[in-house]
Amino acid sequence: MESYFLILMGSFIVIANVIGFVFFRKKESLYFAAFIILLLAGVFGGLGSVLALFIIRDAFAVFYGLNLAYYLLINSLIVFLLAILITIVKKYNSRKIWMNTIGCYCYIFDSRNIEKKDRIYSTHGPAPLKLDFWL
Repeated sequence: MESYFLILMGSFIVIANVIGFVFFRKKESLYFAAFIILLLAGVFGGLGSVLALFIIRDAFAVFYGLNLAYYLLINSLIVFLLAILITIVKKYNSRKIWMNTIGCYCYIFDSRNIEKKDRIYSTHGPAPLKLDFWL
């Protein structure tokens, strides 16, 4: 009987993560997926409590559902922390790329030689790393 509830707990966790992944693919937001898993923690916790009450027929079976909700809550917290970490990394990388592309060297190509002129500063967003002007 105990292995049945462990298998049921594992399947609820996998189902919650799959539903969270489906909502992530639909909305393209990891925060929304973490929120869906958080909501599913309560839903599956209540469902697990009711299921355990029907199977075991003991009032202490409610704690099975609370334990399941706790694991799903921790799972939701992990997804939320990963979303924060990914957001920080994306902001850092986009700022780093922006800082690299603000000042670009202008190369003037002549038929005889290539000269590097002054830096060109872009105010209209990221610019290519090299601006080519043909004379």
